[in-house]
Amino acid sequence: MKLPKGITGFLKSSDEELPEIGEKWLKEQIYLCTSAKYVVHEITLPTTSTNFYKVTFVNSVTGKLILILVNDTYPFFAGVTEDSSWMQNNFIEVLDDLKNCLEPKLTYLSTELLNTEFVNDNLSDLGKEELAQIKYWKCKTFGEIIFNEFD
Repeated sequence: MKLPKGITGFLKSSDEELPEIGEKWLKEQIYLCTSAKYVVHEITLPTTSTNFYKVTFVNSVTGKLILILVNDTYPFFAGVTEDSSWMQNNFIEVLDDLKNCLEPKLTYLSTELLNTEFVNDNLSDLGKEELAQIKYWKCKTFGEIIFNEFD
């Protein structure tokens, strides 16, 4: 996978035009997936040190929390465990029915891909600032770049 320029969130202040998910658009997509089975519990917005939204669903039947991350620049999403913490996202597969609801507008990234180590060719479209951050934080996998907590 060749990562697109701006994926790290580190080009937001540049003069370049980059896509941006936007809170309103994301909430519209997320709330479309609210059903008798899945209720949105919380949406945590990106901060100065995160480049993703964190969406927490509650399964109404089991009471179990389901967490997904959505990159704030590109419409990529993935599942994470509840015990994920700063710079340590534990990626998991998203349940098919929830994944299928989100996929028409968002692109699902599998656990396998996110845990895969990248090579330099995968980073050829990134900006200098992004490459410097990846090097500084010693990122090794796609997941560490796409859903990062660089500060």
